[in-house]
Amino acid sequence: MKKFIALLICALLVMCMAPATVFAADVFDVDDVDNYATFIDSFYWNGVRLNNGDVARYTIDEYMENSSYYETRETCGFLGWVCFYEPVKVFGYMINGELVTDESFAWQDNTALASVVEKWWPGSGELVCEYEITVPIKDLYGTNEIVAVAVLESGDIVKLNSELEPTRDTTTVFEFEPDPNATATPEPTEAPTEEPTAEPETPTEEPADEPTEEPAGDATAEPADDATDAPADAATKAPETKKEGCGSFVSGSAVIMIAAAAAGLVMKKKNH
Repeated sequence: MKKFIALLICALLVMCMAPATVFAADVFDVDDVDNYATFIDSFYWNGVRLNNGDVARYTIDEYMENSSYYETRETCGFLGWVCFYEPVKVFGYMINGELVTDESFAWQDNTALASVVEKWWPGSGELVCEYEITVPIKDLYGTNEIVAVAVLESGDIVKLNSELEPTRDTTTVFEFEPDPNATATPEPTEAPTEEPTAEPETPTEEPADEPTEEPAGDATAEPADDATDAPADAATKAPETKKEGCGSFVSGSAVIMIAAAAAGLVMKKKNH
């Protein structure tokens, strides 16, 4: 039974972890996916190709940083090509993390580009795919991050960004003005915390001081100055003293009488 419960818990853990793993592996940066190459040729603003042979990334940076362009905004776009180790199913873009795809963004019949890439990497010509992606930005407000993406045949979503090759990065971040029609979210007002009424403290009764017993008089206390003073209980001892005196008197008389009788007997013997 214990083994069955342990197996059941393990199975539940695997089931809980599986969806998170799939979701985390669903979107990749281009630097983390095997590819022959990716490239961005041009940047568009309102359908007009801007860089005319210059590095497209520089034009993207210019339009990101110059807010004066924002007043005329309708669309922005990217023109470029990719060559992964597997075919591209569809192109699109992610705006603030939300994916939008359109089959019309892909140009897969550019034979001239395919033949050039084939010379660079034999066997790659049939995997080359060119894209032209258009992103509507007229109704956007606040901060918006936009990046071109390719959805591969395996279902993996690859963002066409790059830290290894920054000039091939399609990421743009536009700081448009806030939406004037947006209702500001009021900040929550913290309810005042009522302090509990302190209960009156029960006075602590201090224990009554116990009287300190004075130590008994020292046994070696000096005697009273008048040595002839009678003790306090002299009156109660008087009868005892009288009784002892009477006994002494009787005893003394008896001795005298016995002595006199003895003397008389002696004298009587001498006379005979």
